[in-house]
Amino acid sequence: MKTSLQPAIPTTSIGTIATDVLTHDRNGVVLAVFRRSFYVKFGEDLVCVGPAELESGPLNLLYARGGEFPWSDRLSAGAEASCRSSLLTIGSLCSFDCSSAEPWQPVRPGRIDPAAVRRGLSALAGELQSHSPGGIGPLIAPILTNAAEAPDDALGIYPAIRELRTMLFTFDRHGDRLSAIVSQLVGLGPGLTPSGDDMLGGLMAGLNFFGHADAAAQLAAVVLPAAATGTSIISNAHLRAASGGRLTAPLWDAVSSIGAGGDGLAGALQRVAKIGHSSGWDTLAGAALAADAVSAGIAAK
Repeated sequence: MKTSLQPAIPTTSIGTIATDVLTHDRNGVVLAVFRRSFYVKFGEDLVCVGPAELESGPLNLLYARGGEFPWSDRLSAGAEASCRSSLLTIGSLCSFDCSSAEPWQPVRPGRIDPAAVRRGLSALAGELQSHSPGGIGPLIAPILTNAAEAPDDALGIYPAIRELRTMLFTFDRHGDRLSAIVSQLVGLGPGLTPSGDDMLGGLMAGLNFFGHADAAAQLAAVVLPAAATGTSIISNAHLRAASGGRLTAPLWDAVSSIGAGGDGLAGALQRVAKIGHSSGWDTLAGAALAADAVSAGIAAK
């Protein structure tokens, strides 16, 4: 085991949440370690550290690829971490120079044109034919047509999605029923961020993106308390980010492409497909639900 730190690893990108966390001097702990990345916990806040090919995101601190991983061979959960003067130090193993990172803040859209969103969703439907989405990705096509049933609904999630559609801009009127649906979805499915969580996150982020922050906040008021005890710490952190309209770069670009009529969507979906086992598709399903409602003129502003 290393007994002295190597020179600090320069970083290339830092998300908005990671910036808020790492601008303060504080102590933390390594929460979870994977082959390409690891999460550090500071109080209730998380930062994900990984190589540039992980792509930018609100929680992410990225570095240029070098010889630093696989992390799972070199680092264990529970290792001490600290941040001092923009230097993130991981035990006696390594440190990261956060001051060299370019802040990542995606460009917010201007006025949303429902006609452009309809074209974007049509492009999405076409692009899906050349993909084999995992998780609840196969439900995106039924979501776009508001189909009565979805034959590839492995988790039995589609009836809840259809019911959420009827509540989209009136969440505050559905109290107990909304709570029951959210309780069904939070933590549903396997993986670090379960499919039910990712779909809800995509829905909240999509509502924010398409100009309905009030509806997103109403949904978040039910989702976040349920997630605090009903899912993993990591998934809960991503849900908190999504509730404020924050997504990783590939998903942000895909949703932006939908809003812009489909320009650049094919490339964005190639990147979405690489997020987790199925998290990219699961999140996109929720965002597509929000986009479809906007394109139909529901709750037009």
